[in-house]
Amino acid sequence: MALATASFSVLGVWLAVMYWRRLDEAAREAHKWSWFWGGNIALIPLLVGFFVLMERPEFGAPLWPGLEATPGNYVVTGGLAVGGALMVGYAVAWLYWWLWKSR
Repeated sequence: MALATASFSVLGVWLAVMYWRRLDEAAREAHKWSWFWGGNIALIPLLVGFFVLMERPEFGAPLWPGLEATPGNYVVTGGLAVGGALMVGYAVAWLYWWLWKSR
């Protein structure tokens, strides 16, 4: 499994580099702007939730449906929440950037 993960990671980085080299300046700027603003703004609700759980542990940390309450599954749930929030934030910011620049 580790070899497959490493292989797909190397392939993904190689494909990303090839894609980036072929992009024009406007598309590069859209990606950079979207990752910075979309990603950072998307982390705000996650940070608020983190601090609420730190102050009020009786609320209980959410868990991905169908998983047992083990430390590893909480890590998986947190990773999915962060990754999902970053992707949604990026997508919304990317769409906003292109609509804003195409006026």
